[in-house]
Amino acid sequence: MLALLSKLVDFCLLLLKWPLALLVIYFYEDLFFLFIGSLVNFILEANIYLIIGGLVFLITNFSYSNKFLTFEHEFTHALFAFLTFKQNIKIIVGPSEFKGAAGVCTFQNGGNWLISLSPYFFPTMTLFCALFFIILEYMGIGDLHYLVDLSIGFSIPYHLKTNYLELIHNFNSSPSMELETDISQAGKIFSLIMIPALNFLIFYIIFSIVTF
Repeated sequence: MLALLSKLVDFCLLLLKWPLALLVIYFYEDLFFLFIGSLVNFILEANIYLIIGGLVFLITNFSYSNKFLTFEHEFTHALFAFLTFKQNIKIIVGPSEFKGAAGVCTFQNGGNWLISLSPYFFPTMTLFCALFFIILEYMGIGDLHYLVDLSIGFSIPYHLKTNYLELIHNFNSSPSMELETDISQAGKIFSLIMIPALNFLIFYIIFSIVTF
């Protein structure tokens, strides 16, 4: 049953791939200004804890070889593999069998562009922090808000910087690597269209939530 659902999802994503890209291009300006508006509002409403969280990240040295970055990247692949009904999902950090790869997420029942591109638009750490923020609001607990703000403040530049590092690594990777890169799997042109637009949309949602 899961294998059938997985193939159906993969087929639908393949069918929608370029129509979705054309739709995104059509609405690019709107997505950009939605993002800018939410960003300006976020900056104006930002409290000291959000700022401190961002400053803490700025003094933290994250390189592409950082194991936490690798795990978070592969975890995001794994999350979207799970959401698209893949089976036997495994995360391997520093796999010796794949030359040049810092980490790999393996699964069964095929793949799709949503899994390939997920780490480049889905800020896993930020959204977990935002989810925690919503839970606190729902429970009426305000004493821990500063911890959530610190985490979100740290996680936003973390996502932006690590996203940049991963993209540069993927675009510069040799085509002779044993393992296809995420960008080559999804297609470079498609990736260049979708990654910025999806970041605009995701961060518009995040900034809207945390400044609500």
